[in-house]
Amino acid sequence: MPGLRAYGYWRREVPVGDPKEDETLSLAPFKPKALYLSSYGAANTRLRESALDIIGKTGLNAVVIDVKNDRGMIAYKTDVPLATEIGAQKVITIKHIQRLMDDLHQEGIYTIARIVVFKDNVLALARPDLAVRTAGGAIWRDREGLAWTDPFSRQVWDYNIDIAIEAAKAPDLNPRTPWRGYRGALGAIIAEKPVAAPGSRYLYSDINFEALGVIVQRISGESLDVYCAKHIFGPLGMLQTTFRPPAWERYRVAPTEYLGGRLRWGKVHDPTAYRMGGVSGHAGLFSTAGDLAIFAQMLLNGGALHDIRILDRRSVGQMTVPQSPPGKVRLRGLGWDLAAPFAPNRDDLLPVGAYDHTGFTGTLLWIDPVSRTYVIILTNRVYPFGKGNAGPLRKAVVQLLSSHLGPLTDAEVEASRPRLGRYYALVNRPDVGPSKVQTGMGGPRRHYVQQFSGNRPVSG
Repeated sequence: MPGLRAYGYWRREVPVGDPKEDETLSLAPFKPKALYLSSYGAANTRLRESALDIIGKTGLNAVVIDVKNDRGMIAYKTDVPLATEIGAQKVITIKHIQRLMDDLHQEGIYTIARIVVFKDNVLALARPDLAVRTAGGAIWRDREGLAWTDPFSRQVWDYNIDIAIEAAKAPDLNPRTPWRGYRGALGAIIAEKPVAAPGSRYLYSDINFEALGVIVQRISGESLDVYCAKHIFGPLGMLQTTFRPPAWERYRVAPTEYLGGRLRWGKVHDPTAYRMGGVSGHAGLFSTAGDLAIFAQMLLNGGALHDIRILDRRSVGQMTVPQSPPGKVRLRGLGWDLAAPFAPNRDDLLPVGAYDHTGFTGTLLWIDPVSRTYVIILTNRVYPFGKGNAGPLRKAVVQLLSSHLGPLTDAEVEASRPRLGRYYALVNRPDVGPSKVQTGMGGPRRHYVQQFSGNRPVSG
């Protein structure tokens, strides 16, 4: 559902459809009167409840929450790559930012993000080239002993702008917007606006795959679940894979989480897919390790299995090589995270060759065409209250498998995956340099970041 907003007014939702001729839409004036909450205060239930009590007894109507504090620490899990690289998330105080926003908005409280921009001790010390310096060249510190970043640095600006955009714009359809079902989701998707120019940044988002599901339905004339069963799962023999499993098979499904006081069991956990009726291009599929093994083998074979072709070989190759915008640290394919192959020295290899995808509830499908190996992990980290962590298990399994295979060189990976030739040619150029970053399950790895010349990216 589209929304209208203007400075000094409450946002207003407007039903999808053509506006009436000469129709005037009015917005309610709003003047925020806010109470400040540090990131620790916002995350602490007792302090947050005390703040809500004060708001309820006074004329206050908003809260200001630290997103990035005056030390440079970011309060919640962010997808901004530089934040992870410099250690700005060593202490995550707000573990469920969306849940916190939902709670505050349900109380009718307006939320304002506080981002301290140039007083950033973490960034200044991790990247001395971005720090304010004394006349003698040393890093300047204020009376608190904290370093500041250069306010004239474009990279400092971009870093803080990325944080601000992420804080202001959730990368999925707003769960507070009153829509329901397939048509409601379609209207909400149409109402969304890009937060950055196409091809300029990476942002994990469900919306593109939700739209992809709609495209499949419109082109095929079949609903997404029927199309997948008819053209993918059935031909491959994936007979245990489906959207919306029947109630009589619920005993085979792992329950997820208590939501609204009720246990979500046998239905999709993702809130958007749930509101769409359980069928969506981004979530809602139930399967078994056996069926996923069939799917993984099909991809290892280049899109076919037992003389049944599901994907063109070129499509599999294209979606599993770097497609990230130029100059970005995190490498993504089309719908896949990219990673180094299974090998005891994989931390020393470039982060390409294999590909994987994780699921919010604790699942993982990791496919390595170099060793022709795949890993399927179906854990249930969200039961019963959404506080589990599948990360350590995933990392341990990948390390265990890697330790039982032989070491590799980048040249061997390139030889096994010829489509990566353009990427390897790019990183071997003199205008491209390495940087060590933390990239998920493998620990520190070499990443290569494309450098820019003027306003034109290096080709390749």
